Amino acid sequence: MISYEYLNNGEVLFVTYNGPVTKLILSSFLTFLFKETDVSKLKNILADYRKAQIDFTGKEVTELIQHRIQLVKKANITHSNITSIFLVNSPKETAIIVLFSMALRNKALSFIYSTNDPCLQKLSLDLTPKELDLKLNNLKYSYQHKN
Repeated sequence: MISYEYLNNGEVLFVTYNGPVTKLILSSFLTFLFKETDVSKLKNILADYRKAQIDFTGKEVTELIQHRIQLVKKANITHSNITSIFLVNSPKETAIIVLFSMALRNKALSFIYSTNDPCLQKLSLDLTPKELDLKLNNLKYSYQHKN
């Protein structure tokens, strides 16, 4: 399951992934976000993969990045204005997210962390690490991929 919520008047997007995350699920969620929600003010994405089990290959990472680039372009947003912050804690998810980050490196800033403190500093949010965890565990909206 994917939970998400916009904060700071749409400038920050929190996303939490729980359970299996395949290329199809992530691609579908990205399409939903960029076509069905207002991303015009989006500057930062905090994607929490600490409860996810990523299930796709390095080649699929490249395809997902290309998909994201096309969605951002269609939404008339400058990709370099969106900073992605990834929260991870397992070796497999870290490796996949490093591939994401490498694929994004010429398009947008991305950062990978395993704890809340640097995320909060990067986002300049007035929350404690505990408050961030509480927020990430209680996001307003959920997205369920339909087969």
